[in-house]
Amino acid sequence: SIRFSLPSTFNRVDYRVRIFDFQGRRVWEKSWKGGALLSLAWDGRDLNGNTLPAGQYHLLVDAQVPDKPAFQAKRKLIKLR
Repeated sequence: SIRFSLPSTFNRVDYRVRIFDFQGRRVWEKSWKGGALLSLAWDGRDLNGNTLPAGQYHLLVDAQVPDKPAFQAKRKLIKLR
């Protein structure tokens, strides 16, 4: 489970979440509108539904709120199996 929290005043957020492999290739992406709390699950599959190998991946979260500066967060993910 992946969680991010923005200030509670951010109630209309456009999210874009991307996951990249160690070579910088985008392997997964999801976009949606939501509230200040982001919670999602990644099943370890790529954009085509193929199971990805264990290893290190990079998560990039972009969040845009009307009339506010954009928020971006980066995290390292370790896929165990």
